[in-house]
Amino acid sequence: MKAAIDIGSNSLRLLVTEGERGASRVLRQDVEETRLGEGFDKGILTEASMERTLAVIGRWREELAAMGISAPLIFATSAVRDAANKAEFAAAVRSRVGLELRVLSGEEEAWYSFSGAVSGFDFPPEQCLLIDIGGGSTELAAYDRGRLKGVSFPVGAVRWQVMDFRREEVKAKFASGLTLNRFDGVVHYVGVGGTVTTAAAVLGEVSAYSREAIHGGTIDYAALTALKRRLAGMTLAERKQVTGMPPKRAEIILYGLEILEILFEVLNITTLHVSDYGILDGVLAEA
Repeated sequence: MKAAIDIGSNSLRLLVTEGERGASRVLRQDVEETRLGEGFDKGILTEASMERTLAVIGRWREELAAMGISAPLIFATSAVRDAANKAEFAAAVRSRVGLELRVLSGEEEAWYSFSGAVSGFDFPPEQCLLIDIGGGSTELAAYDRGRLKGVSFPVGAVRWQVMDFRREEVKAKFASGLTLNRFDGVVHYVGVGGTVTTAAAVLGEVSAYSREAIHGGTIDYAALTALKRRLAGMTLAERKQVTGMPPKRAEIILYGLEILEILFEVLNITTLHVSDYGILDGVLAEA
């Protein structure tokens, strides 16, 4: 058995598998939204968000030990990567949980997400472009002239909420980045992350989330824009009651959907394939 914990800007994710890549079986999936990136406007991880996050990691650590897993992998992405006090957080993980935290670069995050996400499809990897919308950043990855290339944008659902970006500046940021980083030969667009899987769950009215219920679905532009309009017309309390919507994600889902809509526009996407595989699968495949 192998386990990995992904410390994201909005959510903590746990994946436990057994078996080799291509024939691995999921034993446990879990997610807790601790909003570690709530201090983006100050450039730090707040004490409250670190405590919430450490409490969940500590509980998972004990539960994994009871399963016979003594050394789960643990890594962090945008919120920790960009924080001025990331060393303090890493030290707290080491001292309180007994694990060595790995902080991924934006390029590593894109690579592992791509590797994990496309493993869930029969598409040739060279024909795929990955979209990974996180709480703190958005990664795009695809093959370019035979080599996998990843690009990280410092725009995510939580960061947009905290920093109060304007849509025009976010769209310009993506358009400029994609002008500098062209991805040719893309046939299939694959989406991962909480924004994409939540959109799929709400569109499919999935009340009990599972990999089987979400993976392999599709989202088109008309469905996406209609969903965004529908949710924007609700109060926060009403969004929390929508089938398929995790209550804590209701606060940031509109920002994530705005990012996804912008990417549909600048990439000229007609259909997005939804993957429940992702960065955790990529990291565990390398373990």
